Amino acid sequence: MSLLILALGAGLVAGGAFGNGRISHLESVAAANLASRLGVTGGVKVDVEVDGIVGALFGRLSFAEISAAGFRIDSLPILVEDGSKRGSIGSLRLRFRDFVIRGLPVVELSADIPGCRFDLGEATHGRIRLTRSGAGRAFARLSEGGLATYIAHKFPALKNVVVRLDKYKAFVEAEVAFMGAHGKVYVIADVVPRSTQLWLENCIVFFNDHRLRDGSGDRLVASLNPVVDEARDLGLGHSFNMQKVVSKGGFLTITGSAAIPKAADLDLPKQALP
Repeated sequence: MSLLILALGAGLVAGGAFGNGRISHLESVAAANLASRLGVTGGVKVDVEVDGIVGALFGRLSFAEISAAGFRIDSLPILVEDGSKRGSIGSLRLRFRDFVIRGLPVVELSADIPGCRFDLGEATHGRIRLTRSGAGRAFARLSEGGLATYIAHKFPALKNVVVRLDKYKAFVEAEVAFMGAHGKVYVIADVVPRSTQLWLENCIVFFNDHRLRDGSGDRLVASLNPVVDEARDLGLGHSFNMQKVVSKGGFLTITGSAAIPKAADLDLPKQALP
């Protein structure tokens, strides 16, 4: 079950969707359940604010903020499911730090998603489903060490991968068998967003300290692109539309628009479904 099922379903009492004095208990139960789902013993926090008296009666939340750190996932722990849309969340806020999604270490992911809905009718039976997601803003940060780990994970032919992110460029070094020889490849590139993918573009490629100008370097880079593909690699569908990428100071900073994906649209193992 999703976090909202666990959290909000526990808060239902007679006379209204959210009973008076139940919010603190609701938050602690939600955090404990999410920690169990993520396989961690701490570092999870849930903050919920009901939208006044009317919100307490009719299931309207001003916001629900979920913070978590130090976990590994196959997709987001909250997904959109089928159901009615009578309950509302003004802003669903995700604040995740130091986690790994399908082999990609992420330093930070922050998203603010407005206009979310959940099934209030299901809530009367102890189950609440997130049934609609609006589109909001998102921010993610990757470290050069994390990106090196991910590249080595995704492309096992590359050995001893080192990545440096600075001066708005990515500098990638690795050992590889190439053109019938084994040696060291060095790539200087822009990291460019293409909707839900990250590509290496405007590349300068060296092999064993010799710059490749005959097109072989382009073919090598083509075998690596896209370096990151949300749908294929991360199980996120098209939930994060990456619009701007900055490579500077040891980090890759990504900003764009985001929405919570539909469970039915994702190719996930059964244990990853809500």
